Amino acid sequence: ALLALGATVRIEGEGGARDVPLTDLYREDGIRFLTIGRDDVVASVSLPDPTAWTSTYMKARERGSFDFPLVGIAAAVRLEGDIIAEARVAITAVASRATIVEGAASALVGSRLDDAAIGAAADAVHKVARPMDNTAGTISQRKRTARVFAERALASLRPR
Repeated sequence: ALLALGATVRIEGEGGARDVPLTDLYREDGIRFLTIGRDDVVASVSLPDPTAWTSTYMKARERGSFDFPLVGIAAAVRLEGDIIAEARVAITAVASRATIVEGAASALVGSRLDDAAIGAAADAVHKVARPMDNTAGTISQRKRTARVFAERALASLRPR
C-alpha cells in the first residue's frame, strides 16, 4: 500500500542520512533483497499529502487471519473533477517483490474511473503478474486473481 501512496523512506547509517523512494528500496534478489547496506537502518517513512488521493489495499489469502497473501493489490488515484490526474497501482505476492505497475497507471490517467479504464488497468496488472510457486493456488489462478482484485480495488475508488 505504501508503494501506491508514493512513500519515501529515510535511511540512516555510517554514510549519513538519505531519502529513498520506497520503490528503490527492494531489488529482485531473494537473498539480498534490500538495496541498503548492512549497517543502514530505515529510520522513518514519509508519505506525500494524502488528502487529494483515494486509495485501497486488497489481498487474497487462504485463511482469514494472518497469512502470506496469494495476491495483493494497492491502488491510489487523484482525481481532478471526474478525471484521473494521477494513479498508482502496486502488486505484491505475484512477483519476486512488490512492484508498481506503470501500465496500469498509464491506462487510468486522463480517463474517468469507468469500466473501460479499470479493465485496461487490470489487463496491465495481469500482464506483469509473475507469481512464484511458493504458496497455495496455481500460477494461472493467481494471475487471474490479480486481474480480478485489480478490478475490484479500482472500482472501490469510484466517487460515491
